[in-house]
Amino acid sequence: AEYMGTFDPFREDDRYSGPLDGYMRKESGIDRASEDMSSSGAGLLMVMIQGAEDVEGKRHNNPYALVTLRGERKKTKMIKKTRDPCWNEEFQFVLEEVPVNEKIHIEIMSKRTSFSFRSKESLGHVEINLIDVVYNGRINEKYHLINSNNGVIHVDIRWKTI
Repeated sequence: AEYMGTFDPFREDDRYSGPLDGYMRKESGIDRASEDMSSSGAGLLMVMIQGAEDVEGKRHNNPYALVTLRGERKKTKMIKKTRDPCWNEEFQFVLEEVPVNEKIHIEIMSKRTSFSFRSKESLGHVEINLIDVVYNGRINEKYHLINSNNGVIHVDIRWKTI
């Protein structure tokens, strides 16, 4: 009986953490969860572009990555003459609401270092749904690039409410 007694005060807390756990699990029905979550407001999306592998341009390999979210664009530095660029650059996007229905678009471009009309070409791109980032707090994944033979991009994305 004494054992039960010592645990009594914590019962309140257990009930409290219930709904929070509910969000983290996907079974709670994404529609309801996304409503709950979008009401919790603003946050910071941190996008770390770690690097890419096997990206290949037809005319040149001077890759850089373009990150676009809701019309806001960020760009990594260009790395010359490589198929396996390693950027490790982090970009931050401040968002007014939780990005459950948003996608982030990342494109790898190559730029000719000398001036010419065909100075840029796309080496592949990927669109990532941010709902997974919102639920898990973080994703650290490699994605196959669309329109690339074997190209892969490695990104680490974190979401934190402000």
